[in-house]
Amino acid sequence: MITPVIFDMDGLMIDSERVTFEGYKHVLAKHNLTLSLEAYKTLLGKPVKAVYELFHKDYGDDFDVEETIKAVHQLSLIHISEPTRQAEISYAVFCLKKKKRD
Repeated sequence: MITPVIFDMDGLMIDSERVTFEGYKHVLAKHNLTLSLEAYKTLLGKPVKAVYELFHKDYGDDFDVEETIKAVHQLSLIHISEPTRQAEISYAVFCLKKKKRD
């Protein structure tokens, strides 16, 4: 018997780049900061050191990159049942939870 395997090549099943971008916008807005889509795209595929450098260049040397990244990643742990959350994030969480159950 052949068992099918699905590989999610980041974006195939869940548009994680868009959801992550929305997460950054949400987290940065709490600090009265913004991130353009163009600036976000420059972060994609970069090593962590380069991401830190880009954030520090744009937001200053005192900007807490690690806490910002953690806060964005925490958004993926939001329960889909919370009605105040953005639809894109809730949908991604729904897909991830469903994937874990299956």
